[in-house]
Amino acid sequence: MSIRKRLTPEEIRSAALDAAEAILMELGPQALTLKAVAARIGRTHANVLHHFGSAAGLHEALARHMANRYKARMVKVIRELHEGKVTVRHMVEVLFDSTVEDGGVQLMTWLLLTRNEVMLDSIMKALKEQIDEFDNGRNVANGMVDLAILTHLVAMGDALMGEAMTRMLGKARERPRELVTQIIEDWLRATVGTATGPIPETFSRAAE
Repeated sequence: MSIRKRLTPEEIRSAALDAAEAILMELGPQALTLKAVAARIGRTHANVLHHFGSAAGLHEALARHMANRYKARMVKVIRELHEGKVTVRHMVEVLFDSTVEDGGVQLMTWLLLTRNEVMLDSIMKALKEQIDEFDNGRNVANGMVDLAILTHLVAMGDALMGEAMTRMLGKARERPRELVTQIIEDWLRATVGTATGPIPETFSRAAE
């Protein structure tokens, strides 16, 4: 789609990032070039190059853009669960959906293939900060780390092969989400005494 009106540098940069993300989602990282982005937004190669400096600069800006959005959504729903504003199932739905709607699986795959450890570490750090905020003296961090590993790996696997696996094994498409929800709810009941409502600041059950 061509952009005909005069845009500010910020607007051009934003349009280029949106176009770059669309290309990544539709065609994969091999198609993500300055020329392809320029063609999609109706600008010249030189114009896009001016705003990002190089193809690597475009890739880095896109990775940061997608990672920040993914982190924000993840942090928001975990905090809402902590505050009792959403159910465990809702949190699971958001995290699973983010792997598709926010390009989470494409982003993670791309970062792994390009060995972008800085951006990967940034996402994992945000997750760890939420675990620490929840823990806050409750001594349940180890269990929460296990749950985080399980939830995110299942969500990524589900985005990649969940459709084929559940179909071939004769299970409902929602089964992976149901399993993760059940595991988290069982852990919350055993650890903090409730799987709904605000998480108590103190509790007497064994954490591990």
